[in-house]
Amino acid sequence: MITLGEIPHGLEELINCYGNPDKDGDFILDSYFVDTFLRIMPLPFPMRLSWQPERLIQKIQCHKDILPVLADALREIGEKGFGYLDENKFNWYGGCFNFRKNRRHDWLSVHSWGVAIDINPQLAPLGVRKHKQPQFIIDAFTKRGFINIPDDVQHFQACDGY
Repeated sequence: MITLGEIPHGLEELINCYGNPDKDGDFILDSYFVDTFLRIMPLPFPMRLSWQPERLIQKIQCHKDILPVLADALREIGEKGFGYLDENKFNWYGGCFNFRKNRRHDWLSVHSWGVAIDINPQLAPLGVRKHKQPQFIIDAFTKRGFINIPDDVQHFQACDGY
């Protein structure tokens, strides 16, 4: 099993660890960040786009430093078998890298660094503590060091305090 190790806490450590996607603070993604830090990762099993569930995807974009750990967590989840995951709607992808503001605050989302992933948002919507996210999915991420926020159980991030 591959783990994250020590994860950054707060914005300053987040930037020091993963780089800054918006150095000049204009809320426009800096191209150097994309070229330097982001990679395309093949998925170990097809996932459905949560906003277009009839569409299956085979790869996602994430930060290069979390790619091996993210791939390992998804590999473990995929061992349940695509048919099982698909049949139970446990393979819905809600996003990883997405340069945008936080949905609750006026600052960049952790997704802007490509160090967070949303899995099965239809089972665990933002703000809902009573969810149907399978425990084996939560465990696959948290035992590798990803943070899972109690009222955003679809969301797993490789940082804390931001």
